[in-house]
Amino acid sequence: MLPAIAAAVNGCARVGSCHKRNSSSPFSQHPSKKHISIAAPPAAAWLPGHSCNPKSLLTAAAADADGNGSSNNIGAQQNGQSSAAAAGREYDYDVFVIGGGSGGVRTARTAAAHGRRVALVELPLDFMSSADKGGVGGTCVLRGCVPKKLMLYASEFASEAKAGKGFGWVDGTAGTLDWQYFLKVKREELLRLNKVYKNNLTKSGVELLEGRGKVLGPNEVVVDGKSYTTGNIVIATGGQSSRIPIPGAEHAIVSDKVLELDSIPKVVTLIGGGYIGMEFAGMFARLGCEVHVVARQELPLVPRFDLEVCRFFMEQCSGASGIHMHMRSNPTEIVKEADGTFTVKLEPIKKDKDNKDKGISADASGNAAGVTEIRGNQQVVLATGRSAKTKGLGLEEVGVEMGK
Repeated sequence: MLPAIAAAVNGCARVGSCHKRNSSSPFSQHPSKKHISIAAPPAAAWLPGHSCNPKSLLTAAAADADGNGSSNNIGAQQNGQSSAAAAGREYDYDVFVIGGGSGGVRTARTAAAHGRRVALVELPLDFMSSADKGGVGGTCVLRGCVPKKLMLYASEFASEAKAGKGFGWVDGTAGTLDWQYFLKVKREELLRLNKVYKNNLTKSGVELLEGRGKVLGPNEVVVDGKSYTTGNIVIATGGQSSRIPIPGAEHAIVSDKVLELDSIPKVVTLIGGGYIGMEFAGMFARLGCEVHVVARQELPLVPRFDLEVCRFFMEQCSGASGIHMHMRSNPTEIVKEADGTFTVKLEPIKKDKDNKDKGISADASGNAAGVTEIRGNQQVVLATGRSAKTKGLGLEEVGVEMGK
């Protein structure tokens, strides 16, 4: 049992706007988008003997520092003693955070604000996450919420120019989107935010380390071969896009790549009818793409949203937005054709007794009944959920029981 290790590896809790627009940023010119909201992962995994609540992720070291420790808080010790004091030894740090996303940064700064000696380790910066690349700011800032919203704003101008004709702007046109210029200014904005996050850590007294952190024991972390001792370890490595196990899945891209595409695809199929898939579907449609959505459920966004909302959303997608909705369809294979395009093969899912009472027929839902394949795709996007990013952290080796 490792009482000093806690994990914040998945999930999101809205914590409000994280920063104001930089007046020098090209994105600051949009009058209706003043702030960008950011999400922070609460504690989503726990060790035996510890209760799980999101607040403890942010107050763990504070409880330890103030002598108010409880077994219900991360790293808090009995009798109000820190783990170092209880062991009669001095550690390099009181708190060591692995992961520099929203949750890890907030945890580190909160602990430092309560007088703890804190270190945070994060992988080198890249706009697409991998086993060796990441960056301070994490998914939300570098390859999630923030760049996604910037892409959304870019996609809206064409429809706004068209709508303006009804208000007298008879000659108003959106012109042509220079995608390479958009990528350039988007990256500049993300680099600015990455710098802001790093500066905020430094100003808070957190020591920022770059590299891969791995847990060696209840009070030891190694970063690229160098060992550090610590009273408490926080795992805040976030999540990663999941890939469904079908033939040809390697030909598909995930959300990271969508935000770093070299060009806008003329035809694109998104596999997954959740909010991430539907957000991208709407953006691609606004950018003039032929868009297909494949999902196993009968309506997009279910069961996370109200059924009436999902029905209305379905009408909007298959109607005004022109998105081809292939609901109650199971993707079985992605085939790369000789011309470089991709074919997505589908298998219809028959209705069962559990969903008959919804009163939605295939035709009424906009389902392209009888479609068994979607050809001519320049891109296929997997939007089939996210999983905890815990591989290679050494957690199993030191006895941490991992969930599934």
